Amino acid sequence: MTGIISRGRVGPILPLGFCLWIAVAPHLAAGTQTNAPVLKPTVAVLNFDVQQGVTKPEAQILSDRFAIELDRTAKFTLINRQRMSEQLALQKFSRMDTCSASECAVEAGRILGASYMVYGSIGKVGGTFSLNTYMISVESGATLRSASTDISGGIEEMLTQGLAKNAAQLAEPSTGSGQSGAAGKLTCAVLTFDGRGGVSQDEIRLFSDRFAIELDRLRQYTLVSRSRTEEVLKEQKFSRSENCSASECAIEAGKLLGVRYMVYGSIGLIGSLYTINTYMVDVESGAIDKTATTDFRGDKESVLTQGMRQHALNLLGLQEQQGYLNIRVTPADAALTLNGRRIQAGRVPVAANEPLELVVQADGYLSYSQTYRVASGSTLDVEVRLTPRYSPQPPAPKMEEKTTPDAPLRRRPKVH
Repeated sequence: MTGIISRGRVGPILPLGFCLWIAVAPHLAAGTQTNAPVLKPTVAVLNFDVQQGVTKPEAQILSDRFAIELDRTAKFTLINRQRMSEQLALQKFSRMDTCSASECAVEAGRILGASYMVYGSIGKVGGTFSLNTYMISVESGATLRSASTDISGGIEEMLTQGLAKNAAQLAEPSTGSGQSGAAGKLTCAVLTFDGRGGVSQDEIRLFSDRFAIELDRLRQYTLVSRSRTEEVLKEQKFSRSENCSASECAIEAGKLLGVRYMVYGSIGLIGSLYTINTYMVDVESGAIDKTATTDFRGDKESVLTQGMRQHALNLLGLQEQQGYLNIRVTPADAALTLNGRRIQAGRVPVAANEPLELVVQADGYLSYSQTYRVASGSTLDVEVRLTPRYSPQPPAPKMEEKTTPDAPLRRRPKVH
């Protein structure tokens, strides 16, 4: 059989390695794009401002720990606190320990090259520690988010529990205040309440700060932070920022701040009843736009953690969206806290669609901690059975060796 060989022109023979590269290169390129690292915004945490019941060294420790907790949320690239201090010192930035306003924080952020800056304050009312924090954009100067956390008990609980909770709130946009300057929002600022007896000046400042945050959370206005308000008024030598209980005074302050609305008011104690009165005045027209009165029976901690929220709703004419937690626990004498506030087991009214951290503790049992959310108008049943702590088994009893006397020897009878 004769084989026929076809002879024709053959193209150049390519090296095998080059062919493999052509086949694999598109996949490598696609893989590189898919696995590209996501750049996270940089953030730095300034020292918390010290208020009633907290020392400066304690605030320093809490600030250091808060930065770590914020880093653990994995939402930001944290600027090391030690590096931050050194860099600000090199630039002769002297307000590291007294920087509690957005303008000051923006200045520090530009030196550090940070995307965001966090500042805040911590104080104590009765037996409750209260932490208020703000996150601002260094580029725009706008307050992006705010968070508040209340912890009943010692400052140790704020260190080990409260800071992580506050950092989680600050890292979650839905729980913040939203970006300031959003379209359709009018600007507003809150002056320090006037005292009417039974409340110390330090407590009044804490109540005023909390009221401003609660007002901000309702997202009806672009709120100028309290620290920024006080800083601007101080620079303008406005001496009545803590004794401004008339509309003329508030209008004057509002013009200095460049806001549309100012809120001022008073808080006092009559018997066992706290009474809060506030006014919202239109800076342009001078007219009082809104007023509210809230009477609250309870301790100072409850005024801070519940009363200020209720009063902010009253001022804006809003109703709290509410749900319920129906809690059952074993053992029955376990201690319960919800968002740092002590509660009793049973049906507990809660704010709807908000994170609710339930902590259950009892001597001899492992602690329980879980975060829940409840839809408006609904009830969520929660049953918690604490697990007893491991206790080592008691040592096995020693076996006692009993000795018995030798039996008497029996003589064999003689065999004859």
